[in-house]
Amino acid sequence: MVESAEPITIRTHLAKNVVMTARMNCPPQVDHSRVFELARLHLRAFYYRITFDRTTRTGRGWPGLFVPVMLAPKSNWGDRFLLEFSNATRGWPHRLLGVTANGFFKVSIRRHAEEHAACWAWALEWNAVFRIVGFFGLLEPAMAAAWSFDARLSRLVAQYPDGFLALGHEQRLPPSEDTLFMVPEAPPNA
Repeated sequence: MVESAEPITIRTHLAKNVVMTARMNCPPQVDHSRVFELARLHLRAFYYRITFDRTTRTGRGWPGLFVPVMLAPKSNWGDRFLLEFSNATRGWPHRLLGVTANGFFKVSIRRHAEEHAACWAWALEWNAVFRIVGFFGLLEPAMAAAWSFDARLSRLVAQYPDGFLALGHEQRLPPSEDTLFMVPEAPPNA
């Protein structure tokens, strides 16, 4: 691990016939597609458990799409985009909120508050190092919410057929402001 490094090449067209190329070495990077697939498998199992019917001894799969929104290392948990996600979904009722493995695995699954909505927000935290957030189900309520991708698009450097490159400063999150996996307070006299 000490010797591990990953070369990154960033190319962008500044103008016609003008290309800027930057080459860097960085610490090993996670493969987003593998992280998102592992998240999907975790969430599929949790959703099956949430919808499990003891009578028929079966659970269900969610309708619609699985949409991972962001993967963030701990050094960037204060990212404006991640905070927007947390704030936009905070009022959605929890269907599952869990902390296990001595705090090294956290999960939050919330269902949109609109009656009969099949839109779910989810968040996972692995090893107190990475957070992954997103949605699954029928996403109309989430897309109509008061938050957007503006924070991420404002840092766009280059677009490619299979993705984009955005730059920004990492933002740490003070523990006192960390509410993503906070247990909701019980109403008085509950």
